[in-house]
Amino acid sequence: MVTTAPTAAAVPTVTFERKGRSPSPQPLPHVEIEFPIAEQRIWIQKASRYAVRLAVEHWPLGKDGAAVQLCLDDHPPHLVTSLHDLPRLGELVPEDRVLEAGAHRLFAVAVRGNGETVKPTEPTSRAPYATVRFHLGERGRPEADSARIVYSQPRGTFNGQAAADCILVDFYLLGVALGEATWSVQVRVEGRAGSWMTRVHEWQPLWLHGIPSGDYDVSLQLISPDGVPADVPGGRVERTVTVNRDSPPARGR
Repeated sequence: MVTTAPTAAAVPTVTFERKGRSPSPQPLPHVEIEFPIAEQRIWIQKASRYAVRLAVEHWPLGKDGAAVQLCLDDHPPHLVTSLHDLPRLGELVPEDRVLEAGAHRLFAVAVRGNGETVKPTEPTSRAPYATVRFHLGERGRPEADSARIVYSQPRGTFNGQAAADCILVDFYLLGVALGEATWSVQVRVEGRAGSWMTRVHEWQPLWLHGIPSGDYDVSLQLISPDGVPADVPGGRVERTVTVNRDSPPARGR
């Protein structure tokens, strides 16, 4: 009897497609965070019950899927589709977590029905996003604004062939600008079926095609102009997503 070594399974062909950002809406949406305010100190015993307050202009929430995405620190985002139903600070952390004392950062951005965040084509004082740092308990030390990745997509579970064949990878970058000779973001998708990586030099969403069923870690790493990973708070973020090609498609967003 002849025994042969097992053949290694071929790594599936997975591609990243750069479609470019969607055209900026006109007029450009304007998002402001009215509570908490920058550097505000909040009594920690009541913080979880305080509701976020937003001001949104030129972005009809709920129409064609338009929403505002709220991200507290590195926790999963919360979608807002009505200014009459804004979350409390305690609802912006997972159920198994609590708000901790110290400095926190809240980020809000206009988001389209397909999950893509609205990005301005040039600097503007009335932007489609806003960010504030606030404090629970004692006020922390002042900190300079530094480069930071805000993770947007993908997240959750993708059921069905159509959803699995077109997965959006999107993020916001604060504090620095992307460019061929400056800062970039390394995108890595890794699971049992394989590992795939690309580098983003232009601020635009990616579409991931061909990924098989399974659980995947999606990581975004900020790369400095020297070509090395940036060692800054918020310079790396990671999420786990699930792809189920054989499951019925999910309904709604």
